[in-house]
Amino acid sequence: MIKNNFFPHPQASSDVSGDYKDVTHYEQQYDRHKHQSGVRVLAVDVPPYVNRGDDAELECHYDLAHLQLYSLKWYRDDDEFFRFMPSEDPAQVVLPVPGVQVEMANSTGATLLLKAVTRQTEGHYKCEVLSDAPEYYTADRSAPLLVVALERSTAVVV
Repeated sequence: MIKNNFFPHPQASSDVSGDYKDVTHYEQQYDRHKHQSGVRVLAVDVPPYVNRGDDAELECHYDLAHLQLYSLKWYRDDDEFFRFMPSEDPAQVVLPVPGVQVEMANSTGATLLLKAVTRQTEGHYKCEVLSDAPEYYTADRSAPLLVVALERSTAVVV
């Protein structure tokens, strides 16, 4: 039998076994204005934690009802780092935020791939959608991303 030893970051859950691709699904209450507008961010999916140096996929699930999308923006904490505006050229823009590297080739706006995460990548990631004229309704939702340093020891044969 081969046994691998893992040493999680102190802030990580003590249970580090299982599938590291599980996501934490965050749902929050809508305020009355956002609910009445029909514009909703249904969920933001992020991995519960990501090993330092690995990639992380973020997903934003939204519903505009009968409205058109004006913009979809991503923030880490309060810093905007990605903007998708279908009426602009280019439609996708990455803004510089330390520790956040978006791989454009595998990102669509609603789904982002963050490359080679570091401790600086940690934070709350928010997806914000804005409907187009004449209404300009907005909705957002956020979820935390924790970067851990899982050290793997040499396999031990028991």
